[in-house]
Amino acid sequence: MREREKGQVTTETSGQSEYDEIVAVICAELDKHNPDGVALGVDTDITAELTIDSVAVMDMLFVLEERFDASVPLNALGETRTVADLARAVQQAMPAAPGREG
Repeated sequence: MREREKGQVTTETSGQSEYDEIVAVICAELDKHNPDGVALGVDTDITAELTIDSVAVMDMLFVLEERFDASVPLNALGETRTVADLARAVQQAMPAAPGREG
């Protein structure tokens, strides 16, 4: 997935895979905490590159859990640094859909 410029974040799902949809929603949520206009993408280091505190991370996690009907274990957050890490954690926490292991 290409890096996203500030203001170019989308949550449209037409033609996107489940993983891409999760990444898009994460980037949209992170963009709210991106005053420096850091390009957001799968390799963005959430804590090192963005101005985001632990409360904002927990708020974002709540949004993601609600949106994707997932329950991400809090201990998984300790191993989460990048957008890709968080997207995988959300995807793994989602209930299994027909035709998808989970």
